[in-house]
Amino acid sequence: IGDCIGSGAYAAVHAAQCVGMSQIVIKIFETQRTGDAANREVHVLRSLSHRHIVPILDLVIASSHWGLVLPRCQGDLKQYLNLVYDQGIPAVCARRYVSQLLSALIHVHSHGFVHCDLKPQNVLVGDGAWDVLLADFGSSLVGPVVHHHHEVVTLCYRAPELIARAPTFDG
Repeated sequence: IGDCIGSGAYAAVHAAQCVGMSQIVIKIFETQRTGDAANREVHVLRSLSHRHIVPILDLVIASSHWGLVLPRCQGDLKQYLNLVYDQGIPAVCARRYVSQLLSALIHVHSHGFVHCDLKPQNVLVGDGAWDVLLADFGSSLVGPVVHHHHEVVTLCYRAPELIARAPTFDG
């Protein structure tokens, strides 16, 4: 396992090398602190198979940690756009990314899941930079969302009804 290349509320992501596999990362959860998020993410990723959702390649379980083995990408969409497009993203590229994300979200919702933390940092840029992958399902919910869960969704990406603590969701 190599250097930590990213971290979030529930896990840290480390670069890794594995014989017989292309470049990978291992997303490490400390199960005593983040066991629910780890369980959710594994359940969702094992339930979904779509070309624009990050695939789980393997799961490594140790006494107090879980490691999700995932393909290595160029980085997240926020990093990529800041690095490559300092003057804005070309329309053709934006259309392609939005189309791919919508396709992934339709697939997620058709299987009864809600992502709950959609943001550029949870969209990974594939090897060729023409494809994006939806990632980070640790905050996801199963089934129709009738009541808001205020503890999910990164604060600066929350919908106004979540910030206002509206009691129900209407669409």
